Amino acid sequence: MAKVRKISLLLALICVLSGLAAFKSLNDDINITLKETRIIDFSMDGLSYVFYVNIANSSSSAYYLSGYDYRFLVNQKEYFSLQRSLDKRIKIEPRKSKLLSFPIKITFVHLFRLVEGIEGEENLEGNWTGTMSFSDAKKDRGRLLFDFSGEFPVRCGHTF
Repeated sequence: MAKVRKISLLLALICVLSGLAAFKSLNDDINITLKETRIIDFSMDGLSYVFYVNIANSSSSAYYLSGYDYRFLVNQKEYFSLQRSLDKRIKIEPRKSKLLSFPIKITFVHLFRLVEGIEGEENLEGNWTGTMSFSDAKKDRGRLLFDFSGEFPVRCGHTF
């Protein structure tokens, strides 16, 4: 019985170490950086706040962005969240990078309802945080965390 227990413990340890090695490899191979934020479609009603993210693959094999989930916070309150699996994965070629855009539509009425006490502010800071899931040609390789912030205006020359 003790021998079976030792073998089970050894197998469990191997599984844990294999999982850590896979995570370490993904973390070493893929780098997610914020290139810029941009405000588009700014009006009295709201705006679109776009995060442009560069995903760099330093490995000799292709990776695929297979999904992502994120939250957008304003003053530590959740304004928006999204969870998406991609039917058509986005290929990140070996030793190359890909620039992707993630727009977040902000409507001022909804924002002011969710986040109290910001009506007099001219600019607010938003925090975009979540994970991106990656796979290779055969299997899921894991998820990487990201956390970016930026500032956006909430006034268009008029009071709300």
